[in-house]
Amino acid sequence: MPALWSRIDSRLNFGGSNLVKVCSNVSAGRQTFNPKTPKMHICRILVVEDYEPLRRLVCSLLQVDHLQVVGEASDGLEAVQKAELLQPDVIILDLSLPKMNGLAAARQLQKVAPEARIIFLSDETSPEVAREAFNIGAAGYVHKLQTYNELLPAIERVRRRKQAVAQHSLCRHEMIIYSDDDGLLESFSEFVVNAMKSGRPALVIGTRSLLDGILQTLTAEGLDVAAALGAKTLIAVDVYELLSSIMVNGYLDPIRAQNGSAASLDELARVANGGRIAACGIVAPTLWEQGKRDEAILLEALWDELLTGYEIDSLCAYSAHSFAGDRDNCHRSISDRHSTVYSQ
Repeated sequence: MPALWSRIDSRLNFGGSNLVKVCSNVSAGRQTFNPKTPKMHICRILVVEDYEPLRRLVCSLLQVDHLQVVGEASDGLEAVQKAELLQPDVIILDLSLPKMNGLAAARQLQKVAPEARIIFLSDETSPEVAREAFNIGAAGYVHKLQTYNELLPAIERVRRRKQAVAQHSLCRHEMIIYSDDDGLLESFSEFVVNAMKSGRPALVIGTRSLLDGILQTLTAEGLDVAAALGAKTLIAVDVYELLSSIMVNGYLDPIRAQNGSAASLDELARVANGGRIAACGIVAPTLWEQGKRDEAILLEALWDELLTGYEIDSLCAYSAHSFAGDRDNCHRSISDRHSTVYSQ
């Protein structure tokens, strides 16, 4: 851990005994991470990290108005005991802990503090480890070298999700089953046109030909596509470029997928200025058609979890022929991830 800490200290340009003081001063300037986030109750946080300097860094970063560190723990067993006693909203959990490792502790924490959301803080870069963490039910996963840049945004996303659930905020995650490429173009074009004409910024992810078709339809409908792209009220992303950034050795990297999706949605939410946003895409469907069904289901789960933090209409599209064969079981494994399923 000291070797990792020297890398963290170097990366953040913090020096020795001034570490906590500097972090505390900097954190004061980070209180407005997302000024459009609705107000909510103070978020109570338990910090679990066995290396004291890093634990002090994390606690210092959390010294902002809407966050409160209610406890600290240095091993897995202590984390479970304090979580049961304190019932925090969020638990920042080191993956490598003495007495009980982070994954084992997370399973126990879900039993003793079921309302708490767990954000793993780890020096482990393996996608397989991250996948296991998300499969257990992690709400976030931050690499220790990215503590300063990514921890507060990760907590902010968790706060938004908890508030959305509490307020029953409308979040629609719909699925359409299309018969041919013309049907896909028609469905996505109609979705984006309706969103933009009603003032909702939109994200669309598709193949280059699909994106070109949608942009042509928007132009035909009288929308200024160039202006929308420049103002980020419309974000168009090539699905294969996106997949190349979130897949590692043929497997989905949950951390990259989570961070990339959150960045796009945060941009739309910023432009929307508190209003509703829209997103449509074929990322998970493309994985499904490539035979990477476990990856598609995992991505749908990550997307579903992420959406609860936004007022959003979301649509994804699967081709009818992709469910050939064991149609009922395949269809159910995907459709269960959506609020509504349509068929052309």
